[in-house]
Parts: sequence; C-alpha cells; structure tokens
Amino acid sequence: MLRLHIAEKWEPQDYLAAISAVETLYYVTLFARGGRWHELWEYGQPGRYRRFFTEGGTLGEYLVGEARALADRSERLIINEIRHSSPGFMDFDGVGQVAEALDRSFGRIIDVFTGRRLRKEANEQAKIETEIKRENLNSIKIDNARKLLDLYHDYPEIGPVRDLERTMVDQQTKIEALAARGLITDQRAHRD
Repeated sequence: MLRLHIAEKWEPQDYLAAISAVETLYYVTLFARGGRWHELWEYGQPGRYRRFFTEGGTLGEYLVGEARALADRSERLIINEIRHSSPGFMDFDGVGQVAEALDRSFGRIIDVFTGRRLRKEANEQAKIETEIKRENLNSIKIDNARKLLDLYHDYPEIGPVRDLERTMVDQQTKIEALAARGLITDQRAHRD
C-alpha cells in the first residue's frame, strides 16, 4: 500500500493530478520491473502507438491505457480510500514492491518541500539553503526516475528509455506541485 498524506483544501484538478501521476508511475514500473515492457508496445492493432500520438496523446497516457487493459486483477492499482479530514490521506493498493519504490521516490520529493516550509521561517542562511535544494530538485527527480528504470535495465526490449525517463520525471513534477502547495504532506508515517 502507498499512502499519501494530504492537507489543506483540494480542488478537483489536484486530485486528478495526484492520482494520474501515481497511476502512470505505478504501471510503468509494474510492467518494466516484471520484464513485460514489450507487452505495452505490442498490444493492440499495428500502428496504434503511432496513431495515438498523432491524435495528441502523451506517452504517459498511452502507457497507462495499455497497462490498464493488460494488467491482471491482482496487479491493478486501486484507490482503497481517500479521506480528506485532519489528518487526511489517499491510500493506493497495488503490487507491494512497486508501491514501495514509488513511496521512496515520493518521500524524497515531499521531504524537500516539508523542509522548505520550515526553512522559510529561519534566517537568511536558511533561504540560501532552500534555493540550493530547489535547484537540485530536478536532479532528484531524474535520479528517482533512473532508480525506477534501474529496476528493469536488464530488459533490452524496454524501447525509448529517454522518453520513458522524461515521462517519469513529468509525473513526479505533478506530485511536486501538490507537495509545494502543502496538499501532500509526510507520506511515510503510514506503516500499519
């Protein structure tokens, strides 16, 4: 299970952004980690991949659509509960190792923004440290994406790794934006 703690007031697009980011990263990691990456590219009619992008879709949307169609019932990502109260949270159930990998990745992003809010109340030196950490955030997201990709580097049929890495960074950016606004908070305090 992956739990994201939430706070403040959420608008519908905030939920959509968080859920779509988690879903994309989950399915990409699930299929790539299991050595089943080729299934996402071979599924459907010939030329489907090409037609999807000429109609304005993104790599993340394509991958999630294909993964949803191919995932076994036991592999599917399920939103187990959304509780928007004090404290609020979103619970996602899925394959344990995949959820744990995402949990660690999101934790690093959320830690940056939790610390950032605290440092704003400190002296000028803390503001300088915040700027340095913010500049390093892209490096953290790329590192997160690479760590997820490392789970399945042994599979040469992965395909366009550069596009996949960019997609994974983009999805982390959605979580980052919600964490920066204080809408997602400490996600690690959920081990039951």
